[in-house]
Amino acid sequence: GSDDAKARAWNAATGFVEAFSDNYQAGRCMMLLGQVGTGKTHLATGILQQVIRYFGNQGVTGLYTTASAIIRSVKGTFGNPAKTESQVYADLIAPHLLVIDEVERATLFEVINGRYEQMKPTIVVSNLSITDLKLSMGDRAVDRLRDRGGLVCVFRWPSARGAA
Repeated sequence: GSDDAKARAWNAATGFVEAFSDNYQAGRCMMLLGQVGTGKTHLATGILQQVIRYFGNQGVTGLYTTASAIIRSVKGTFGNPAKTESQVYADLIAPHLLVIDEVERATLFEVINGRYEQMKPTIVVSNLSITDLKLSMGDRAVDRLRDRGGLVCVFRWPSARGAA
């Protein structure tokens, strides 16, 4: 039932934190996919906070952002001599762990691929299914997220927000 599914998601999240050293070495990513209101963002930010809590004293850094914020940052560089597009990407590739939320339409291949090449874990949160994610992000981006034992966590239970 949905309680089993929630327990699996929780275990995947706590497991990712506990094995973060290994996950970081492997560049292992995670995708949290499912309906609106199922707690994906809550779990993703929880993972990020715990990773920083446990490993921050070792210099581990983390960042939470949304796909739309990335797009805005990139668009903000157009005609702006202060910051280049490549600097925006570099800032997103730098942290040890990156959470990208609301990955719906945006093609974030540069970020995903840049982190993949540096073997850095990325957590992607989306309301899309894996099939729709491939359509929106492209197969190559999703393949990179799944490579190296990348985890796919599907949130298949009713929204906690009640009937919309």
